[in-house]
Amino acid sequence: MATQSAQRVLVTGATGFLGSRITHQLIKQTKMTVIGTSSQVEWKGNKLRQALENDESLDDSYSIDRLDLLDCDMLNDPECYYKAIRETKPDYVIHTAAPFMIDVGPKEEAE
Repeated sequence: MATQSAQRVLVTGATGFLGSRITHQLIKQTKMTVIGTSSQVEWKGNKLRQALENDESLDDSYSIDRLDLLDCDMLNDPECYYKAIRETKPDYVIHTAAPFMIDVGPKEEAE
């Protein structure tokens, strides 16, 4: 009998506030391979991996090999989203990527 490969899910914005929590739960509660996109893979990706490695509730089925992060800045390169889908061929997509901008209030006029 042929073995069925693990399902794959693409999480856009995987290192953001919502995406990182979804990614963490997918790794923790499923056997799926999680492919995450982020515009800040090197910095935030390491923080996400570290959070997973420090989670004492993860059992032996957790494997860092089930998490793959792709550098993809959808705001400046929308094609990277389509490229990620073509190359990874996910079974599911969870789209959480969004630009994060802080509006600090009205700008003071120069006098």
